[in-house]
Amino acid sequence: MENDTENKWANRHPFEVWQSKEVAELLAEFFSANFEKAGVSGKLAENYVLKVWNEKNKKDKEILRQECDEIFEKVKNGVKNPPDEIEPINLFDFSNVDTFLDIGANKLSTINYLAERNKKIRKFIAVDIIPKRREFVDPERGEYIQISSNAESFPIAKESADFVNIQFVFHHFENKKATEMMLENCREVLKPYGKLLLWEESFAEKMDPNLLNINNGLGIKTDKFFTDKFYSLDENKRWEFIIANDWLINVNNPHMPWTGQYYKWGEWIKIFQEAGFVPEKEYNFGLRINGRVKQGLHILGLFKKL
Repeated sequence: MENDTENKWANRHPFEVWQSKEVAELLAEFFSANFEKAGVSGKLAENYVLKVWNEKNKKDKEILRQECDEIFEKVKNGVKNPPDEIEPINLFDFSNVDTFLDIGANKLSTINYLAERNKKIRKFIAVDIIPKRREFVDPERGEYIQISSNAESFPIAKESADFVNIQFVFHHFENKKATEMMLENCREVLKPYGKLLLWEESFAEKMDPNLLNINNGLGIKTDKFFTDKFYSLDENKRWEFIIANDWLINVNNPHMPWTGQYYKWGEWIKIFQEAGFVPEKEYNFGLRINGRVKQGLHILGLFKKL
């Protein structure tokens, strides 16, 4: 499948992609709204985004990342209000899941969240190319598998997992072939008709006019003003927003590979269909004002193994 996105952004650092002041101003406005919702100064958010915009071509990338990491540590310590929306993972049914596999899960965030709330899940498996950064809340049900970046498979029994979770991982893969190989591995370890949940920074071709009401009814705080402003951007500026924002919210990850494997949502669906998965559900969150100081532009898709 031909993919224009891959050709444009492959192996380009986010600073090389981010060229528009209009995008910088929208990011500053968006960060400010979420900082204020969290009880943090909106001016601090504006200064944070514009600091990166103004210094990204003048300062060493790693030094700037470290400075921004320090800013975000102070921000996290200053948060006063918790997020006021549901956890997105709660939109999905795990009542019949025995084994849950999470790809790119070095922080164990989703696994630990589910382990505390789903006692029926017997086993949680985390796979990543780096060592785990946190501990399992229930070590007896947890297994951590560290693989090499060029591994062609992972040591998990065939047709042993009920559910695979891949959360904001694929756009950091080396290339499309690596993504296809991972999907082939997921098909191998998934049981017949097993489910795969994809989380990605992406956008639809058009915004559903009912998006706001649908999401708010589910407890997802999609904001009409910011979502409309994002979808009014041309395609290149939408990617600038997504890619620049991805850097801004990942300043605490010095290992992050900026390979630029971003896809529009329709392209993701085709990739999964070609890999033997059929789409079941999808959620386009748009831009949300929910009090999370680190906020992406997410689309979630639930796929079933054919």
